[in-house]
Formats: sequence, C-alpha cells, structure tokens
Amino acid sequence: MIRDILTTIGEHFWLILILLAELLFAVVLVCSGFRRKSGCGKEKKSELPMTQFSFHDVQEAVLILRTDDQLPVGASDNFETLFGTSYAALCADVSLLNQLDVNQKLFQQYRKWDGTAAFSYDFQLPGQERWFCLNVIRDKAARRDLFLFHEITTCKNACFALEEQMRKIEKESFTKSQFLSRMSHEIRTPMNGIIGMLSLTKKQCSQNPKALEYLGEAENLSQYLLSIINDILDLSRIEAGKLELEEKPLDLRSIANKLRNMFQETVEAKNVRFSVTFQDFDTYYVIADDIRLCQVLTNLVSNAVKFTAKGEITVTFQKMLQEKERMDFLIKVHDTGIGIEPAFLEKIFLPFEQESRNITKKYGGSGLGMAITDNIVRIMGGTIVINSMPGNGSDFNVFLSLPLATEEQIRQIPVEEMPEEVQESADYTFAGKQILLAEDNEINAEIAVDILEEEGASVDVAGNGKIAVEMFENSPVNHYDLILMDVQMPERNGREAASDIRRLDRADAKTVLIFALSADAYVEDKRLSRSYGMDGHFAKPVDFQKMKTEIGEIIRQKKR
Repeated sequence: MIRDILTTIGEHFWLILILLAELLFAVVLVCSGFRRKSGCGKEKKSELPMTQFSFHDVQEAVLILRTDDQLPVGASDNFETLFGTSYAALCADVSLLNQLDVNQKLFQQYRKWDGTAAFSYDFQLPGQERWFCLNVIRDKAARRDLFLFHEITTCKNACFALEEQMRKIEKESFTKSQFLSRMSHEIRTPMNGIIGMLSLTKKQCSQNPKALEYLGEAENLSQYLLSIINDILDLSRIEAGKLELEEKPLDLRSIANKLRNMFQETVEAKNVRFSVTFQDFDTYYVIADDIRLCQVLTNLVSNAVKFTAKGEITVTFQKMLQEKERMDFLIKVHDTGIGIEPAFLEKIFLPFEQESRNITKKYGGSGLGMAITDNIVRIMGGTIVINSMPGNGSDFNVFLSLPLATEEQIRQIPVEEMPEEVQESADYTFAGKQILLAEDNEINAEIAVDILEEEGASVDVAGNGKIAVEMFENSPVNHYDLILMDVQMPERNGREAASDIRRLDRADAKTVLIFALSADAYVEDKRLSRSYGMDGHFAKPVDFQKMKTEIGEIIRQKKR
C-alpha cells in the first residue's frame, strides 16, 4: 500500500506541489491581514507587506506579484539563494526580475496571460547551466499572482541526453533505410533481368520438358528470393516508421478472389479443403490499402498451407458492426494443422522468431512474415488474436474497422479488381502499339524489348531521360502510344524527363501515356511519380501481363 501511495504521489507531483503552493499562499494572506505596506514602500490599506516566508527546499522558491502592476509583495526566504537577488533588492528595483528572463519571452508571455489557463514556462538563467520551471497561479480575489519556481536542471539535462540519443538513433535508422533502399535498387535491377530472361527462355524451350522443369524451378527460387528481399525492406521501413498505407476504394470480394486464385489449386492438391466465404455482408466496398491487406491474408494463408497436411483451411469474412461511415469486421483464417505451442504464442510476432529448429528445418521460412503481418494490421488500426493448441489447428482472427466507400469512390475501382460477375473484358493489348522505352540498363532494355515485341509492339529505346525527351520531341505528333521510363538514369532521370515532356508545346505532350519503371516499389514512390505527371508506376521486376491490364484500366478510366 505504501508503494502505491508513493507511486501515486510521484505521478501527480506537480499537481500536489501547486496545491501546496496555493495553500501556502492562502496562509500568507491570512497571517498578513493587518495594516500592510506595498512592495515598493508606499502605505496602502489592505495590501501585503514586504513579506519573506520560510520555504526551505533549495530547489524551489516562491514569489508573489500584484496582478495589476506586477510589483513584488512577497517571496520565500530561499529566493535569493536560487537566483542571487534578494527580495529587498526586488522591491527597490523591480527591473531585476528581467535577469531571470534570458530570452526576453517569459514576462512577455506572462503579461499576455489572462489568468484562466495554466501558465507554465521553462527557462535557463543567463550565463548558467541551471534550468527552472515556472508555474503561475492567479488569485483573482486578492489580485495576486503566485510564482512557483522549481529547479529542473537534472531533468532537463536528462531530456537533452535522451533527445541526443534519439537523434543518433534516427540518424542510424535513416542511414539503414537509405542503405536498404539502395540495396533494393541494386538487387531488384538484376532480379528484373533474371526473371525476364527465365520467362523468355521458357518460350524457347517449349519442346524440352526437362529444360522447362529446370526453368520453372529457377523462376520459383527467384520469386522466393524476391519475397525475402521485400520482407526485409518492409520490416526496415516499419521499424523506421516509414511504411505508408495507400487509401483507396476496394471490393473485399476481389481480395477473396485473389486468395482463391493463389491457393485453391495448391491446397486441394494436398487433399485439403479450401474455402473463402462471407457472412452477414450487405456491402463489400471499403477504403483501405488493398495490396497490404492482401499481403496480410496471403501471409496467414501461406502459414496455414505450410502447416496443414489434412483437413481444411478456411477464410471467413464476417461483418460485426456497420455504422454510417464505417464497418467493423473480422477475417478468420482457420486451419486444422499442427497448431502452436503456448510458449511460442508470446513471441510469434517477433522478427526472425521460429517455434523450433525442427520446425524451421522441416517447413522453412525466414520468420519475418508474421512480424510484418502484425505491424501492418496495427498500422491499419486493427488487431490480431490467435487461438491455437498443438495438434488442434489454429485460428488467426484479424479485427478491422475501415471506412465505407461512397458511390462515387466505388466507381473508381478498377474493373479487374471487381468480382467476376461484374467484370468487363480486359481487351487492351500491346499489339500494334508504338512504345518509347527509356532504360539505361542494357540487359533490362533488351528483355523489355523482346517481351513487348513478342506482344506485337514496336519499341524505340533511349539510353537516358534526356535522350527520351529529344526522341519524343523530334517524333511526329501522336507517334508514340505510350512511354515507359526507368526512374534512375544518368543525365536526366525518368521523373524529370516525364515532367519535361509534359511541358513541351505540342498537342500530344499532355495526353501521351507515361509510366515509371522502378526498383522503388512503395506508396510514396508511386505518389511521387504521379506528381511529375506520370500516369502510373510499375515496380521491378516488371510483370508485363499485369502492366498491360493496368494500362488498359487507366485508358478506360480516362474515357469515362
């Protein structure tokens, strides 16, 4: 009980100190209720005398000023000890108070103070390293202001040390983020070439089943390596507080369709039942980051697939509460797999944690997926609750509360993201298109040209952004159907080149489609590309089939 009392006092130290000061002020007023002298020596009935009262804490001092003219009428006996100015000297020359005000701001703010709101001010004595906190309390009836000074040098120095430490941590975090960002570009660029070459080579080996098998395995390993790179970068950005979510309208049924397309065949090949269902929904349109939400559910279902050899894996979307502008719902990923040991549940969301070496050896994994999943859900404002026992499977329950999309926002949802029953045909093709490609990496340029030409496009290549602008400017009007710009290029990067093209004085400069190709794949990168006048942003390694679909949707949106 004593510990609780001391803890409570510590938590409310300043409040208790101010209350004690008010009590002291009241005692001074009561004890001085005889014929009094003003602080500057003038006789005045019912005024406080030049009073010094005992206040022994050498770290604290009290000064009392009249509200109307800010003249001193009382001070604690240790005021001189703290500030080197006696109360008598203050009464003789009130301007000595300015010696406390090193920045000439304390009394400026005090004179503007209306006496109702709390007044608190931290200041440092001129030429000293000592810091004080000043709290002022006004007694309107007595027309007095009580100044309570408390030395906070130790606390202030500790704060400065923590701030310096925080700056170092932020600098280290920024340096790490910058390093990983550079490494992302350096790794994604050759990965783009490797995956592209594998795709092209498969088409050349259609008559050789063994070669196709090898190439397929190489593609799988490349995609797995890319997923690890993405996880490491995501975790780094989360730790640095730089992971941003994109807020746009989406249809939850499109997320369900993606899960079915990704997992149905794989799961059922293991003789495990797989289903994705909705319960109690009458609207499916919300505002969220569809890529991150899909990443969360993909991680959870992938784990379920990894640890489930028989039985079932189910994903259930269940509406819980719908208000005027928001919807609360649950997404439950249920499996009948091996379950999780209770001791491991406490650290399942920590990076690089695995339940045991045997689990890691048998099932693989980097131990990053669950940490990233938990953090993304937290950034979305949701929570994950796990129910699991060894041998009895697991339930991962994701609770989310998201804004509902308006009718106008629903119309902005890309056609390919709508459920199958409301999709239109995605008939955009590269066939017959004249494309300008700006790419300084020769291998990536060669791969892109081969893939696009196989689709029936004609491609002109520029080695950097400056050349791309010149090629566009010297071409006939409406010669190019679209421009693909690598972002990081010498002389003129892709975004600057796109901005230069938009400013050209020709009819097609504002309407030609321009898309970024970049190893930078985050929300802010896409937003930055659009701010330079680009119509979209595709991350490397580039999925040209997905790019074709998205370009088709952008064209349809422009025609609406």
